[in-house]
Amino acid sequence: MARRSEQDRSENAKPLRYGGKLLIARASMVWEQIWRGLWPALSVVALFLALALFGVLPLLPGWLHAIALAAFLGGAAFLLWNGVRRISLPDADAGRRRLERVNALPHRPLQTLRDNLAEGLGDADAEALWREHRRRVAESTRDIRAGLPSPEVAARDPMALRFAAALLAVVAVSVAWPDAGKRLREAVTPAFSGGAAVPRPALEVWITPPDYTGEAPVFPRVPAAGTERDGSETEPATAAAAPIRVPAGSLLTARLANAPGNAELVLGVTRKAFERVDAGNASVEVPIEVSSRLAVEIDGDVLADWRIEAIPDRPPTIAFAKPPQATERKALMLVYKSEDDYGLERVRAEIRRTYERGTVMGKEVETIDLALPRPGAKAAEAASYHDLTPHRWAGLPVAIRLAARDGAGQTATGEDARITLPERTFRHPVARQIVEQRKRLTTEPERREAIAQALRAIALHPAAYQDRIVTFLALTAAHRRLAHEPGDGALDSVRDLLWDTALGIEDGEVSIAERELRRAQQNLMEALARNAPDEELERLMDELQRAMDRFLSELARQMQNRPDRQQALPFDPSQRLLESTDLQRVMDQIRDLMRSGARDAARQMLAALQNLLENLRAGRAPQMSPPGQAGSEALRQLRELIERQKALMDRSFRQAQPRSGRPDSRSSQQGAASQRDIREALRRLREALRRMGMQPGQGRQGAPGRAFDEAERNMGDSANALDRNAPGESVGPQGRAIDALQRAGRGIVQQMMQQADQGTGIGLNREFRPLQLRRDPLGRFMPNELGIDTRDVDIPDESAVERAQKILEELRHRAGQRHRPQPELDYIDRLLRRF
Repeated sequence: MARRSEQDRSENAKPLRYGGKLLIARASMVWEQIWRGLWPALSVVALFLALALFGVLPLLPGWLHAIALAAFLGGAAFLLWNGVRRISLPDADAGRRRLERVNALPHRPLQTLRDNLAEGLGDADAEALWREHRRRVAESTRDIRAGLPSPEVAARDPMALRFAAALLAVVAVSVAWPDAGKRLREAVTPAFSGGAAVPRPALEVWITPPDYTGEAPVFPRVPAAGTERDGSETEPATAAAAPIRVPAGSLLTARLANAPGNAELVLGVTRKAFERVDAGNASVEVPIEVSSRLAVEIDGDVLADWRIEAIPDRPPTIAFAKPPQATERKALMLVYKSEDDYGLERVRAEIRRTYERGTVMGKEVETIDLALPRPGAKAAEAASYHDLTPHRWAGLPVAIRLAARDGAGQTATGEDARITLPERTFRHPVARQIVEQRKRLTTEPERREAIAQALRAIALHPAAYQDRIVTFLALTAAHRRLAHEPGDGALDSVRDLLWDTALGIEDGEVSIAERELRRAQQNLMEALARNAPDEELERLMDELQRAMDRFLSELARQMQNRPDRQQALPFDPSQRLLESTDLQRVMDQIRDLMRSGARDAARQMLAALQNLLENLRAGRAPQMSPPGQAGSEALRQLRELIERQKALMDRSFRQAQPRSGRPDSRSSQQGAASQRDIREALRRLREALRRMGMQPGQGRQGAPGRAFDEAERNMGDSANALDRNAPGESVGPQGRAIDALQRAGRGIVQQMMQQADQGTGIGLNREFRPLQLRRDPLGRFMPNELGIDTRDVDIPDESAVERAQKILEELRHRAGQRHRPQPELDYIDRLLRRF
């Protein structure tokens, strides 16, 4: 019997595998009781917190404030006591009943597992049936779950007031968080003064730096201090640990709401009373010049206190980045660097004439404004070009001093640079004589009668200046004004008249167009510097466009009329001559940058364009002998051949792209005929070079002969492929032919340079560097020649250019290999179209 009882207890213990879930269920019941008992008290606490942080309670009279506090305290205490007394710890049977209820188990199986067999002990059949029953019940309870707590508060709070109280508390905390501690203290300390609470003064302070600094306003944090309600006081404010740093000259503005009549602002040793704005508000403004203590006091009590550190504005610095020098076209180039802590307002150059070998400085000053990279730049390093050849001091020693001014009006100057002001050299003898007499008006003004007679003598020989009636009238007018108009009032106008007359004799309309172009560039640069409106910029841009068109037109007309000034340009296949379309592209970019608001970039592009045009004016080659002109013509023809070959290669490549059916045989035959024409033109060019003594057929290393042979051979292979209606196979030979022609061109230039050294009369000046825009193998502009970078992708050096050339050649080579997969060919096609 004893063994049977132990067996029954063992069997009863085996199914009890839900002990952990039973503990969770009992804990959930405890939590449900706690939450049902505490939520009313917590809701009252949340409501009190919201009213306290919103500042509602301190606005009540003291007695009502105290009653409200007592009500909140008593209500919370009663609700807490009422809820806590209902809390009891559930036993195991209650926990099992919860598990049965959560899992919807019928007939209370968990209780069944704890029952014992009441009758039939000792009966084997009854005991076996009981054990089977218990096994089935245990099987049904294997997957029971403890469930989540469900306090069923919604049934007790159908209006969801608990959520409203909690939401108000969250909003109040987020709004009043900076002053939460002080507001809570005010909420729990009623004032028994017998009347309503007095609103405390509210202080706002901000410091506005001077406009020229570009600094943002500073808003010092106002510490908790000053008069509270009904005249009581809190702890006085303490100065911040770190001083507030502001530029000297900043304006401090303080506004005080609910201000009493005796509020003062203390700045160092200066006290200034707040001025009434209306019945409850007052304000005061004080400039900050030096570092000092700043405080706001009410009846001697400190409401707020700071330490102010005034940062003085240092004067700007300026110096020459390079010594002043003259360009090839006799323009004065000034390169400066200047700095200021808050920004530069103006940079200028002051020119004074020197006498007695530089020991005596003249009093008269000529001022030239220099362009800043951008308005208010803190650091500037820029170059500017100034055509001072018409100036009366041209060709005379001068001293140039740079000066910079910042937004505060502080001015700094650099050291003097001494230079002879550039003067233009005139080739025409009459123009040279006129300019000499004009210069004498500056150096020898007392001899004006002799100068007038010299001008009259020049006018009496009209054949020397091609019988130009305008020149005769100008010289006669200058003579009569110098001879009959007393005083120095006529000197400046006579100088201008003589200068325009000399320019007309020397260059016709080119010099006048050049002067107008420089003036238009300077006007646009100044407008960008002072941030002019868009309408003015558009108008100045149109003027610059017209001035450039006129200058280029006059320059082209002069070149046509004077072939001795045409250039023999060295051959470089990676270069192309500057065309009007290139200049127009730069102009369009400047216009687009201005319209998009990128004025700093527009200024940089305009400065680069000015540098480009300065090089263009200086890029005129000396006279060439007929053989030199013939060599230049041969190079031009070679360029045309390369362009024709490139066009044919592009057509062949497009024809080779996969389409429906085979390539058009008629187009292939036309391409083959074009290839033979190019090959024949190359043979004629080689024969012309032989007659010039270039001997291109010699195949020594580096000479053009071997490159020409290679080009002819590849042209023949290309023609044969096109005859077979295989344009894809012709692309590779055509690319190699182009490369060979380019190498041949470089070899020809080398031979021309060698013959020039040997005195054969080619006449190519080795010092001459023509104006050209370098391009990389993908056709984009290079930035290093003229400072204009119109590319979207940066190519840093020549090695990268060579790699790009190899990549392009490899792409063309693979494009002609039709055995490659179609997706790869499509990708190569997209790349070639892209570049």
